[in-house]
Amino acid sequence: MKKLKINSILKGRNSSHFVTKEETALNLQTVFKLIDIPFRDEKNLEKTFVNHKSCVATLKNCALPATEDVPLEFKNAVETLIEARIMTVEDGKFNPKSKVTKLEFANYVAQAIYGVEAKTDFFKQAMRDKLLPSNLTYDNNFITLQEVALILNTLIQNPHFKIIPILVTSDIHGHLLPENQGNMELGGMARVATLVENLRNIDPNTILLDVGDAPLNTNISNLFDGRSTIDVMNSMGYNATVLGNHDFDASFENLKMLSKRANYKMLSANIRLLNGDYPTEFEPYYIENIDGIKIGIIGMCDENNKHLIHYLDAKDIKFEGHFETTEQIISEITPQTDIIIVLAHMHNNNNKLPLQVKGIDIEMGGGNDVFGRPLYIEDTLFINPGAHATYLTQLNINTLNNKMIGYTANQFVITEVIEENPKVKAIIDYYNEEMGNVMNQVIGVATEHFTWAASLVRNRENALANVVADAQKDYFLADIVLQNSGGVRSGINKGEITVNDIYMACPFNKLIFIEADGKTVWEAIEHGLTLYPNTDGQFLQVSGIKYIFDGAQIAGQKLVSIIMNDGSPLDLTKKYRVVINDFIGGGGDGFDMLNVLNDEEPLSKSASLILNSNLYVRDIFKYYIEKKGEIAPILEDRIQIINPKH
Repeated sequence: MKKLKINSILKGRNSSHFVTKEETALNLQTVFKLIDIPFRDEKNLEKTFVNHKSCVATLKNCALPATEDVPLEFKNAVETLIEARIMTVEDGKFNPKSKVTKLEFANYVAQAIYGVEAKTDFFKQAMRDKLLPSNLTYDNNFITLQEVALILNTLIQNPHFKIIPILVTSDIHGHLLPENQGNMELGGMARVATLVENLRNIDPNTILLDVGDAPLNTNISNLFDGRSTIDVMNSMGYNATVLGNHDFDASFENLKMLSKRANYKMLSANIRLLNGDYPTEFEPYYIENIDGIKIGIIGMCDENNKHLIHYLDAKDIKFEGHFETTEQIISEITPQTDIIIVLAHMHNNNNKLPLQVKGIDIEMGGGNDVFGRPLYIEDTLFINPGAHATYLTQLNINTLNNKMIGYTANQFVITEVIEENPKVKAIIDYYNEEMGNVMNQVIGVATEHFTWAASLVRNRENALANVVADAQKDYFLADIVLQNSGGVRSGINKGEITVNDIYMACPFNKLIFIEADGKTVWEAIEHGLTLYPNTDGQFLQVSGIKYIFDGAQIAGQKLVSIIMNDGSPLDLTKKYRVVINDFIGGGGDGFDMLNVLNDEEPLSKSASLILNSNLYVRDIFKYYIEKKGEIAPILEDRIQIINPKH
């Protein structure tokens, strides 16, 4: 390997110069191939680090700088090392000019080698692995520039030590365009592409992966059946993605066509045709060879996908057990590989995989639309990469003798401070222009913001979901509307409402009109509460009724009462006219009691189909807003919680 070139900031200084913290950050960033953390400088918000929370709820703070006292020329390097948790800050003070001791510097390097979550004495391990020079005394004396060069050259000149950079996205859901979130513009694949290019300029062998649910679910993706997303991902040079349940939203046949359009691998080890054959359009895994290191990358879908995919889109396929299949594939490829990565789009089963299956070095989890810092579950490094192209995760695998010994990781919030990659932007602009004439039509006004986040709609009453459900009740003159929270996908800002806003809020599902007795309605709402307090899409929003549940009770015993709008209790024996969508009407999300459509599964004995309207939720929502002129976000205690959980 080439001898380390000390950063130009330090050039011309005496070799006996004592190295400062800001200079340390700059050199560690270079050696460990960490790209800049883009930051927004706002004085009225405090930087916080959040783990495994809803993306939208944490974006504002995570995009802020952690330090107040670092000069601009060192700012990105320092922020990068702090985000990677290699260096620390207290109350915004980094003390960038303070000198670093030999022991401190060695510990910074060792921590960057093994990763902050590793259960080891970083310094001692680095000495045992001969990744720090043995002819240097590590004490509390200040370190010189010459000693810094000795330590870093010892590391990078070791032919057995290698760094493999990986970038990861997840749950993009067709979010190619940036979106406004209050006073911030967030996301956009053209900005993600800039960071990808930045790292590939440092290391052309950078691997780019996605953990599923990429092609569909926004207007710019849905109108083109996902082709727009595939073209963008092709341009960015993705290596592989795993199939997510929402990849099937425009039909299995469409997904197979997208796989042929994609220049990267679409992975799923446990998908099967009904006859047991493996569909030839996909691959269960592949092996990436980077500088002689063989990395096995497995794609694993949720075994429950049959209940998460529209019944018509899943009628020709099935999914094998995700734990059993992972174990089988690992057994098959371990002799051929040095490192094993699983791209797991398994929702709430993601963090169970390392507990069930051994031999996974890294698991990247998708399907929950969350982000979180890397952590070890058993011996597996687990990462939630984020969602909606508002996050990008950099994970560098540090290897010794072709085996993973540690990692460095950063997670980037994609804000307007990042320039847009012109090549990718041109592709997005083309599709955006094609879409624009229809989607920019103004249809009404929102008097205030309708806030959306998974944590604000999937386990409690939500104002936007109320209006969506009311629109259905108004159109069909129904007694009751049951709207699964997973069908409401984004908020609406205060001001003019466009067709685009409506399509973003309710991108999929058609409405059906059924007759069901009160007992079936009760069972459906109880089923929607099964995973409470988790933010799950099966949680039901309603119109025509109010319900009360006890968050402290066990699943199946949470529901306390259901009251009709006229104040009378729900009659368990009475037949009601109920509006639902064709996803749950086909038994999706486990709503077997409402299945009136999918005859490949047991049909409901207590509900019957009155009308298959062929009308999308979004079309009825649009009609309602046009009729009303304006809408306001109002909570009406339609869903009341005794003993709420968080």
